[in-house]
Amino acid sequence: MANQYKEKREEFDKTARQWTAEHANPNKMRLDKIKKLTDMGFTQDQAVEALDKVGWDENEAIQLLIG
Repeated sequence: MANQYKEKREEFDKTARQWTAEHANPNKMRLDKIKKLTDMGFTQDQAVEALDKVGWDENEAIQLLIG
């Protein structure tokens, strides 16, 4: 990445924007967590409520829902 930053700055900036959009988007991250729980058979309301209770930690939310 350092070489790309030095030698191909436009490509580096494009990659950085893409990674930010994919990995640092809080809305996308929340939607992904909700989807994971709904894919397990929980309703969207159950998923959101459990995630809210545990600070959006999906593993804790799963434990809460199955516990």
